Amino acid sequence: MSLEPTRYWLRISGLPWQEASRDQFVAAEHRAGFYPNPGCGPVATGGFGSGPIEGRVTYGEIKAEDYAGDPDFAKAINKFKVS
Repeated sequence: MSLEPTRYWLRISGLPWQEASRDQFVAAEHRAGFYPNPGCGPVATGGFGSGPIEGRVTYGEIKAEDYAGDPDFAKAINKFKVS
């Protein structure tokens, strides 16, 4: 599995998933109480949920059918025209 390109996704208070920049994702992680271990880079998690904030990181090619168990995320993938 390719680890590039990395894409970051956020959902706040049940609103639709939105693609985010790495900086936005990291800021949301921090607001949710997640911080990376020293020397592990800026991103602390591959996905998180804490109260109203949810985040997800995807790697390489992503397909809506891979997220059939999360229809809201599958909709976001289609909206952003991810293959």
